[in-house]
Amino acid sequence: MLFFTLSGLRIEGTYGISSPSLQFWFGCTLVMVMDVIFGLMISSILYYYVLPTNLKQTSISKSNIYVLGFGVIIPCCYLLPYAVIDATGIQNSVVRFTLSAPMVFYAFRCVEAMCGFVPPVVTSSPLDYAIYYATPTELMFDRKNGQRVMATSQDIRRSLIGTTKTLITILILMSLFSPYNYEPFQSMNAREESLSSIRDYLDMKHLGNCLITAMMFQQLVGLFGSATALAIEVMTGYRAVESMRNPVMEATSPSDFWGRRWNVAVHG
Repeated sequence: MLFFTLSGLRIEGTYGISSPSLQFWFGCTLVMVMDVIFGLMISSILYYYVLPTNLKQTSISKSNIYVLGFGVIIPCCYLLPYAVIDATGIQNSVVRFTLSAPMVFYAFRCVEAMCGFVPPVVTSSPLDYAIYYATPTELMFDRKNGQRVMATSQDIRRSLIGTTKTLITILILMSLFSPYNYEPFQSMNAREESLSSIRDYLDMKHLGNCLITAMMFQQLVGLFGSATALAIEVMTGYRAVESMRNPVMEATSPSDFWGRRWNVAVHG
């Protein structure tokens, strides 16, 4: 108890296991399905009207491609989440994040298609490109022949175990820290408006609260990626890349954190 007192960690009240909210997970699943449907629609437009232009198979001008991309597709990617949130009144930050995050991928991949940097291996068929574009995770390719790697039963089992572990970790963190609004350390500078100097930012109690937030965010993003990867492996039979590799706890350097562990779907 002396340690908790000195560290400013509040230990009080009654504790229990925070059970999953079915409404929350249903909301996340629903907006994710909406994202994928939108991504499939955009991938079809890009495949038939943008990719052939880069391959010089159609007569569509480059300027028209930029009008389509920068004038229609990318604005839709960024504005659609606002429209959905405004129409449905979504208040949960995680559900909002789940709705908005794939749209960033779609905008980036639209620019990729317009500039002709789409990996050739995913342009062999509309289905291949749809899987590549519409799913917010990366498929694994064999570097020797450029073909997609098939998921084995061990791969699917690994993804299932990883998803389950991440979900259990989230439930444990929620059970421990939700009574304190995820700010268990009694910091006078817990709120952003209270931070007025570098000393406030470097306060150990404030940094402790930031660590809790980072751990929660990592686990939520990891669950998002691992669950998506599991679904792709089950439905398509192709092996997906693990997007989060426990960067908060296992990274050995900033470059290892950002380059090889944090959301590797963004940068390969």
